[in-house]
Amino acid sequence: MVTFYNMMTCGGMDGSFMGQCSMSWLGLVLAVFVIMIARKWLFEEALQMDFSFILGVAATVIGYYFSFGIFGAYKIATLIGIVAGLLGGYFGTMVFGGGGESAGDEF
Repeated sequence: MVTFYNMMTCGGMDGSFMGQCSMSWLGLVLAVFVIMIARKWLFEEALQMDFSFILGVAATVIGYYFSFGIFGAYKIATLIGIVAGLLGGYFGTMVFGGGGESAGDEF
């Protein structure tokens, strides 16, 4: 039998304090914070490149949610979410253009 771990309802996992359900949410928050820091300090400051923040966060959340649902391990899901967010933010600027802080200044 295949189990799908649902973060929204804590289905298929321990719902106690600091159990698998709360750790899954903590892993998602950690992955989003890593994308926030990587956008500012890695892409904009160090590499002088554009980074699509909205697509980066969206790819992080979607990648994390589905990988956690399949594997049920928040450490693996956090790593997959971070990689998906970095790739989504980097390639998102190629598809949709800019993404820097001054993206709306030209109007």
